Amino acid sequence: MDIEAILDGLVSKSLGEQVAASQALQALGPEAARRLIHLVAHSHSEDPRARLARELLVNWSDVQAVGAFAEAIHPPTLPYYVISPLERLLPRLTGEDARLLDSVQRERLHSLLYLQYAERYPGLLIAIIEGLLRIRDEAALPSIRRLAESFCRQQVRSAAQEGLKRWAFGREECIGQFSSALDRPRGDKTER
Repeated sequence: MDIEAILDGLVSKSLGEQVAASQALQALGPEAARRLIHLVAHSHSEDPRARLARELLVNWSDVQAVGAFAEAIHPPTLPYYVISPLERLLPRLTGEDARLLDSVQRERLHSLLYLQYAERYPGLLIAIIEGLLRIRDEAALPSIRRLAESFCRQQVRSAAQEGLKRWAFGREECIGQFSSALDRPRGDKTER
């Protein structure tokens, strides 16, 4: 089922068609977000399908699609249907979710870690900082350090500073656990 047919089914008067369209959208997973973003980007803003697609994107809750939203970053302007889900999804990432963002998608997120975007999109930058640090993206550290030392919005600077502290603490904690494991006698299998 193509994305236009799914959108038509979601607004159908038939409950059966609505259910089938909803299931088809869910079955597409992250690809559904990509297709919706593409449809919105290439449709007239008053198109009813585009309006519905924007609404679906703004309310997107599946963290598996975070990469699709990162792909849609094309500065200097960012549409709200990309910002809103990223602000919600990035802080939910865990270390295991690093696989959800490939190098191109991470680079798109890195491209926003500058002062000019801290002023325009503070909530998004805070989410990007948190998300990239949660997945332990070392390539983001120089940009995050720059924001932590800058005169940008206080909340962005604070988020960068706190994130770097957590990063350093996590690294020290890992080193401490590794050292403790090395110090244990070979027969000692005690977990700490």
